[in-house]
Formats: sequence, C-alpha cells, structure tokens
Amino acid sequence: MRLLFYLLPALLPALAAPTGSTDDGDDCDLSDETEKLNINEVNDGPTDDGSAGIGVEFESPWFYFKSDGCSADDTNAAKKELVAGRKGDNWMLTADTGAGTSKLQAEYIVDGRKVKVGKGTAQTAGKEIAEDLRKWSPWTGRKGGKKVYLTVANNKCNPWYIDSPGPDDDADNVPWEPQVTAPMPLEAVYYLMKLQQAALDKNTASTNVLTGSPVRFADDFVLVTKQYFTSKPNGIDPNTITDDVLAFCSLVLTYAKNAKYKMSGDQSPKFFTSFMPRNDFTTLYNVVQDKLKGDLWDLVNTLACYKRKVTKENKIVTKSGLVLDKEFCSGTLAKPVPGSKLSGLQYENANANVEAGKTMSIKSWVENMKTNDLLRQFDQYIDGSLGGLGTRMETMYNSDRKAPLFEFRDIPDKKTSEIEQYMADVDKEIQTLHDKYKSAPAS
Repeated sequence: MRLLFYLLPALLPALAAPTGSTDDGDDCDLSDETEKLNINEVNDGPTDDGSAGIGVEFESPWFYFKSDGCSADDTNAAKKELVAGRKGDNWMLTADTGAGTSKLQAEYIVDGRKVKVGKGTAQTAGKEIAEDLRKWSPWTGRKGGKKVYLTVANNKCNPWYIDSPGPDDDADNVPWEPQVTAPMPLEAVYYLMKLQQAALDKNTASTNVLTGSPVRFADDFVLVTKQYFTSKPNGIDPNTITDDVLAFCSLVLTYAKNAKYKMSGDQSPKFFTSFMPRNDFTTLYNVVQDKLKGDLWDLVNTLACYKRKVTKENKIVTKSGLVLDKEFCSGTLAKPVPGSKLSGLQYENANANVEAGKTMSIKSWVENMKTNDLLRQFDQYIDGSLGGLGTRMETMYNSDRKAPLFEFRDIPDKKTSEIEQYMADVDKEIQTLHDKYKSAPAS
C-alpha cells in the first residue's frame, strides 16, 4: 500500500457491489471463511521448497468500499482479510487499509508461496484475476442509486457498501497498483536502482516492469556510487567496490539519513525506497560482509558525508555531481569529517498507543546489524513488512545461488485488462535478471 492521496473524479459515482462468491449470483456466507494473511508473513513468500517464487499485490485506488461508523481498530482489523469469498488456487481478493477510517480498498494478492518463476503460473493467476473481476463486476448493481454490499471475513463492521466504481464503469479499466516480491541478488537490485534513477532524472517512469516512479521521497533515495568511497573509508578502495555492496549501502544510507523526517500516523520507514527488503538487514549484511572492512558504523557514518546535487531544467536533471553533505559532516570530499547528526537520529513511532518499539536509534541499528535487525523489530509495531520474512532466502531460477527477497514498489498502475500480460512480463524479467546475475560479483 502506498501512502498516496488519489484525486479521483469528483463526479465518480459511488461504488457498491452485491455480496457474492466466485459464482455469479450467489450470496456468500463467510461464516466458515477464517482465512487471514498474517501481515508479518504475508503470502508473498517464501516458497515452501525454497525455489524462486513471485508474490504480487494489486491494490486499487478506485475500487473501494465503506462501512459508516466503523472504528479505526475495526477498519484496520480488515487488512488482508478475504473479501466476498473471492479466491482461486493461487490468488485471493482481500481488503487493504490506509485510506482512512471506515474505508477499505480492494487488493488482489497473488500467492508467492505457490506461484513459481518460469512455470507459467504467474500469468495464469493474472488471467484468473482479470476474469474474476470481469465476471463479478459487482458495482453494476448500483444502478438507480441502489447500494450494493459485500462482506469482509471476520469483520465486525459488515456489511460494507461499494462506493466506487460507478454502475456503468468497465471492469477492464479499473486501475491496480502492483507490488512485486521476488528473490533478487543485490547487484541486480542495484541495476534496477540505476534504471529508476535514470528515469526520474528524465522526469519519466522506467520501462522496466520491476521499477517504480515514486511520487514521494524520490529525492531522498540515496544511490551510493563508487565516488562515495573516495576517501577510502575503513581502507576500502573504491576500485574494489562491487554493485552488491553499493546496493546494500544505498539501502542502509537511505533508511538511516531519512530518519531526520518525522513520521505520522501509520507511516513506515519502508516508504523511503521503492526497493524494500523482505529479508532482514542481518541477512543482507551477511551477503556482503566479506567485502566490508572495519567497523560498519564508521563506514556508514562516513558515507553519510556525501550527497548528490542536481541542476534541473523543466523538471529534467541536466547536471549532477557529488558534494559534501554539510548537514551531516564537515571537511572536504577527499577528507570528510563526520559530525554527530547521524548518530543522533532515530525513528519514532507516531502511534501513541504503542509503548514497546516507540523509537529506534540509527546508530544502534547499524552497530547491531551483524546479529540483530532493530529496524525490522521497530517496523513490526507499524507495518511488519520491512524484513518481515526474516532470514529465509530463495534459490534463483535455474541456479543454485540463493538470493534475498525484495518487494518492488511504486510501480505504475496497471488496468485489469493489463494484469495477465504484466504477470507474464514480470516472470520473464525475473528470469532474465537471474540469468544475467547468476554468479556473485567478485571483488
């Protein structure tokens, strides 16, 4: 789910759909439906056999339903619950929160524990989802101002009435925001990071199916390059740095430096990057630890001394270069002097009801990363996604190499009519990247 506010057409008719099962015309009794997707182990992975899987969430900003007077707690309790009994072998329709109290958004979830890379099951799931929505199209029952209701499993606020789309809207045109989870080696993630940055510099979206076009925090993502190692921190020569290390450092620096922002509501640190680790940072560190000399905190504190400065014309970057980040350091590019700014930063959970996990010190997070991911623990009290799959990686397609799982976020919307092909394209791109990066980069 993205924390975005969508400006839908003001005259968009309210959406309401008849409570239904996967079979048209049947009322759905959810008294026996007790399936819930644990938010900390949402079914984006890992696969039971450890092979490469594909998990996808398709959330719609346009297909939503309401229950007037539903409390915040009961609204939030609907997250990841089955909606209207609609499910297939490898997918299900669930409710997503984040749009406010008494309001839920529809979200189809492709089961990453079952859908495997290279097996054709990803495209099949996409086809079934699109066919399900076309066949169901519950909002058509809203003609004449009628309210159409549906049921969310295990929810105290049932029934919910559909408030969008309108009765004449075509299911094929409903937009969905994809978020893709798959195993990906760090150097492949860095390749995708560079593609996204290049597209953003041109004020456009990347054409790669796994990269996003973030509308928030895009300028706050830290893409670490070899130039960040100009001063040879911890004796590390920039010429020895490989892309897997650069990806790891980019993620750490992005989450570390953005702790300067105060979060609100249920906002998670995950929103600062389109490349969210589903494995914990201890697992990521273990992948690159042999290439990182010396104390990790000293390294991170020094890398924080740099930032990218750009010149733009008509929102397009025309010039960029590395400069000293004087907010965090003094000195020069060749000899930066870290200050106390980074060591004093911490994330704060804005939820006043939370006592445990209220804050997380950036310095403590980095210092403990070798054995314990404090960021994962902190996020468990907010969203449970960052590092939520723990240490279990998956084996890359047609390879014996294991890779950490990532959720690729901020991907441009896909219409219902595009979901099947999109799933096929995602499967193909993952295969391509796994083949290109089948071997770990040597120093």
